[in-house]
Amino acid sequence: MIDSLRRPSLQIAVVLYLIPLFVGCAPDNTQSLAELGIDPKDTSRVWIENNKVTGLTLSYVDSLESALNSLKKFPQLKSLNLEYTTIRDDQLSLLRPLENLHELNLNETSITSKGLSEISRHVDLRTLILKNTLVEDAGLNKLAALTQLTTLFLADTRITDNGLQSVNRMTQL
Repeated sequence: MIDSLRRPSLQIAVVLYLIPLFVGCAPDNTQSLAELGIDPKDTSRVWIENNKVTGLTLSYVDSLESALNSLKKFPQLKSLNLEYTTIRDDQLSLLRPLENLHELNLNETSITSKGLSEISRHVDLRTLILKNTLVEDAGLNKLAALTQLTTLFLADTRITDNGLQSVNRMTQL
């Protein structure tokens, strides 16, 4: 196998196949990623399918507000990881353009029950991670609109057994 990779024609084919995976995406997406403070070659922070960015990790970005404002340039985004960021409830409205969002990770953020109203607009969400947030019982009723939701992480929140009753009504979980 290694000998066959040394053939120039095969090496070119392998490089041409890998370029979209590591370098990226369309030039406009590359520029948009730079605006987010993300290196398009950083495969731990960017997921690409068919030359489109479909997943992003914004943990530890320098300017979260700027990054959130730039998300509208990625309407095809399916997965967004905001864990360990300073995102606030009032900033969740900046996620509205992400109509195809399937996974949202808000682990270790200061999101409260108030923010769940905004999250419930993303009716195609399948996975929602609220671990180590300030979410309380009252907010869980707002998630009833998420009929596609199959995975919900609530560890280390302010949810009590009473709050879990509304989760029990979400039969798709």
